[in-house]
Amino acid sequence: MLKKLGVDDSRLSQRMADALAIVESLVYGEVVQTSTYESNHRVNSRHYRNKAVDIRRQMMIRGKPIDVERIKEALGPEFKVLDEGNHIHIADLKE
Repeated sequence: MLKKLGVDDSRLSQRMADALAIVESLVYGEVVQTSTYESNHRVNSRHYRNKAVDIRRQMMIRGKPIDVERIKEALGPEFKVLDEGNHIHIADLKE
C-alpha cells in the first residue's frame, strides 16, 4: 500500500489495518493512504485514536472509478465510509 509523504500507519489499530487490506483487495491498482493521525482533523476525530484513515479517491475498481457503496458493503456497519470529495474517509466505529 502506498502512503503520501509523511503518513504514518504504524499506530493504526489492527481492525483499521484489516479494513485497509479489505479495501485494497477490492481495488485495481494501489490504494494510497493520505492521512492517519497526522494532519488537522476535528477535535474528537477517530484519526487521533488510530481508528481512521483517509485514502486517495483517484483509484480504480476493476477498471471503473471506486464505488464507495461497495467499500461500505465489504466493511459492514461497524465502519463509517464517507466520500469527502478528494478522498475517502474510513473510520472504525467500534469502541
